[in-house]
Amino acid sequence: EFAEKSLKRGNPVLVTGCIRTGSYTNRDGVRLNTMEIVADRQTTEKVGALNMNAVLLFGRLTRDPDVRYTQGENPVCVARYTLAVPRKYSSKRAGDGDNTDFIPCTAFGGSAEFVKKYLKKGTPVVVHGRIQSGSYTNKDGVKVHTTEVVAEDHDFAGRKNAGAAKASPSQ
Repeated sequence: EFAEKSLKRGNPVLVTGCIRTGSYTNRDGVRLNTMEIVADRQTTEKVGALNMNAVLLFGRLTRDPDVRYTQGENPVCVARYTLAVPRKYSSKRAGDGDNTDFIPCTAFGGSAEFVKKYLKKGTPVVVHGRIQSGSYTNKDGVKVHTTEVVAEDHDFAGRKNAGAAKASPSQ
């Protein structure tokens, strides 16, 4: 209702909610992954900077990060991992329950070095970042669309390491 009444093409909107992941098989039998924002609140009111892309996630790594370095004169560390983020839900039919979303994350530079050094499968972590979408053509000539979280800061979330370290691109 809000979108229909208040949103016009090109106008800024502030959306808060959660990320939901999923997958489906298209008509050609190809399995595709999806990522969407489930909006809890939307507003067009001037609340801070509306041209902002910010994500805050709490979850656990599903496996050890894949860490590589770019080629060239000044190689940059790149760490890719998947974060398992629990999501509570309530349904009149099914009752209360839990689902888990699997969010693909990528960190660069100092943040990636932090991931390489401190994070492993099962580590509870808070990730601050932004959503980034893109596309590439795979080896079969098919255009693949991607959506991921670019992780800019990591904070330990478990008791053992609480407050022990924090990483940002400047570190």
